[in-house]
Amino acid sequence: MTTWEEVLRFHSRGEVWQKAAERLENAGFTPDQLAELLPAWPYLDLYRRENWEAAGLDALSVALLASEIEARAVSIRSDAAHLRQMAIKELTHDESVAEVARQLGQTRQAVSRIANDKAPTAREALRNVYGELMARKGRK
Repeated sequence: MTTWEEVLRFHSRGEVWQKAAERLENAGFTPDQLAELLPAWPYLDLYRRENWEAAGLDALSVALLASEIEARAVSIRSDAAHLRQMAIKELTHDESVAEVARQLGQTRQAVSRIANDKAPTAREALRNVYGELMARKGRK
């Protein structure tokens, strides 16, 4: 049996996954169902409305599922960028930026920028923007 925390672990903060779990549960999802749907959605052809019913979904369920797919994609993209940066930094310790760029099929400038990037990861940037939005909302 899967828990909400396990299936929504890609959310960056506890309160975010807990609120998402509440919305999903209110719409009739179970953690096990979401755990099955997240990796399977590309094969369910949910772009055709008649397939929603075949998958046991309504419009709200599809919208919530799509939101979780997006959140997971952001997390995967951020993690992949961080992993790539770590690997490129490691490669440039032993090889020239030009050689690493050639091996990766990228420009020297792109490899240099990635290797020397001090900017926040995509996940950190999203957290910062979310924090700013919540602070503004609280000021109103």
